[in-house]
Amino acid sequence: MSDNVVAPPTTHNVHVGRQPLYDRAGAVAGYELLFRGEAGAVSASEQGAYATSQVLVSAFTEFGLEHLVADRIGFVNVTREFLVGELPLPFAPGQAVLEVLETVPVDDEVLAGVTALVDRGYQIALDDFQFNNSSARLLDLASYVKIDMLGIPPSILTALAIRCRVYPRLKLVAERVDTEEQLALAHKLGFELFQGYALARPQVLTTVALAPSRLTTLRLLALVNDEDADMTEVATEVSQDPALTVRLLKAANSASAALNRTLESVRDAAVLIGLNQLRQ
Repeated sequence: MSDNVVAPPTTHNVHVGRQPLYDRAGAVAGYELLFRGEAGAVSASEQGAYATSQVLVSAFTEFGLEHLVADRIGFVNVTREFLVGELPLPFAPGQAVLEVLETVPVDDEVLAGVTALVDRGYQIALDDFQFNNSSARLLDLASYVKIDMLGIPPSILTALAIRCRVYPRLKLVAERVDTEEQLALAHKLGFELFQGYALARPQVLTTVALAPSRLTTLRLLALVNDEDADMTEVATEVSQDPALTVRLLKAANSASAALNRTLESVRDAAVLIGLNQLRQ
């Protein structure tokens, strides 16, 4: 066995997919952020809470949301764990629209979780919406409904659009618009936003991120899991590691974009982010 020990890399590449949504005039109105495990990936190689959390954390700590979506709307998929509060969201209300995946059964716990998120100011989109007793429970809470245009008969799409119009706050999003005919139908049915290969394919963005020290990360986790954690002590621990410092400052400045000021103090950044988002 060799005595040579290979040091772990100090940097690694982080990837996030981004697919635009267009308004009725053909201008980019927003972007959906997607999990991508590598730069050349066409689609997500894995799904679930891990992939979702990777997109959320990367968007807010590695890229900065303003770099990914600028002043447009950002849509991010969230799984049940985020909706019911088992995993904390790493950003404040108003920074992104939460997409409730069609694979999430809307039971009482999910309904209560989504209600709480909306009460806190988060906007909700229902992804790949189909009118059934489960998904319909969220229509009063949602701001967007995304309807799959691929392989659905025009009569069904028309019926879906008519039923959704009963809820005045809803904006209809046509997704998987792959042909000019589908785009024309979505316009005819009054959809507000449009997303699909007929308009633009997802683009993979890559950035180089510093790898934080495992030891520092473990010490920091122990600190932030204490409800009475001292923010000065937390900031001191973060400051020991350049990677964690960069992540925290990027996340805090994404969160404070509406304040029109740049945070440079690690302690101020930690206070703004708060313990829940620090844990995430």
